[in-house]
Amino acid sequence: MKKLEPAQYREVLSRIDPAGCGAVYPYSVAEGLQTGEIWADDRSVLIWHYCGFAFPFGDTAELHAWIYRQFLSEEAELPRRFLLFVSEQRAADYAGKPGLLAEERCFFTHPGAQKHPPLTQDEQAGIREIDRELLGRLTGRITPPFSWSSPP
Repeated sequence: MKKLEPAQYREVLSRIDPAGCGAVYPYSVAEGLQTGEIWADDRSVLIWHYCGFAFPFGDTAELHAWIYRQFLSEEAELPRRFLLFVSEQRAADYAGKPGLLAEERCFFTHPGAQKHPPLTQDEQAGIREIDRELLGRLTGRITPPFSWSSPP
């Protein structure tokens, strides 16, 4: 597997399974809309989003052995978390490996563009672009700094 340069990321767009779980994450990295890293060879692709979500494409035993050595083994030293999203069949490849935790995750899809009533706002609310100052004030479980490497 070779680590791609950001200028090469769009080359893997056709290899992303649009029906795969959480496909928006790998697409956002490959399109250059969000930060992440991509490794690829002739048969496989791994896309690692900045928030830690990792998505393999090209379901080969060699790919999963490489992922385990590089990212999940006890010797791996990573700069951020690594949460690998795989099918139930592939999850068995990781069963019993030391230090790994397997959990089931549900993804939901949106049925597509629909007509929505226009947004209204009350006198207390406002809509504005997130800038550096506002970014620093956002709190919660999932905040922009968790998913993006730098402020807008």
